[in-house]
Amino acid sequence: MLSWPSTMPLKKAYCDADGLATAEDLLLALLTGLASSAARSSVGGGYMGQIAGVRARLAQPAAKEEQACLKLDMSRHELGELEKRWKAVELETGQRSGRV
Repeated sequence: MLSWPSTMPLKKAYCDADGLATAEDLLLALLTGLASSAARSSVGGGYMGQIAGVRARLAQPAAKEEQACLKLDMSRHELGELEKRWKAVELETGQRSGRV
């Protein structure tokens, strides 16, 4: 069981311990890039969670780019089909007007 010296109030001892924990967390983060367990729970996985988050943010633009390329290819294909239909209609109307 802990006994507190009569000259040190409980609140001061608690604040000193809290400051020490914060300093230790800062030192750990600076030296290793890893956060303490308390900070890790708020971040969502610590260092590995940060890596996963960055990878997810990098994957989003790549997926959007791929979707845009697919849309562009589909639009180009549709345009080609419409141009073929347009030429067929022009030929058909040109032949009909020549017959009349």
